[in-house]
Amino acid sequence: MYKPLPKNVTIKKSSVDGLGVFATEDIKQLSILGVSHVKDSKLARANRDGYWRTPLGGFINHSTHPNCKKSENQFTKNLYLMTIKDIKKGEELTVYYTLYPMIKSYSEQMQDDLEPIMTAPMMEME
Repeated sequence: MYKPLPKNVTIKKSSVDGLGVFATEDIKQLSILGVSHVKDSKLARANRDGYWRTPLGGFINHSTHPNCKKSENQFTKNLYLMTIKDIKKGEELTVYYTLYPMIKSYSEQMQDDLEPIMTAPMMEME
């Protein structure tokens, strides 16, 4: 039977942003909580990454110090949420968002654009 969330988490108001995913019991490090994103090749045309978010993936918030990470199933390409630390009952689950491409800053883009010019061989002047 399909359950939108595993029994050890719930969705409630977050101090990070809007709603978040919270532990309803202590969860051990390296626990796989379930599917957070489902890969759909048909969706890739309409959506740049081709993933459907499940409730688990749709409500988890970002943190620069996360307690979970997303892991890809090599065969299905679905993403699973896995704890990377022990999580206490009542604690919010967070990930460091990496699914969507990072946008480079203007200076980083300029550096990339200038790289071929800066590394090109020098012409000899007569």
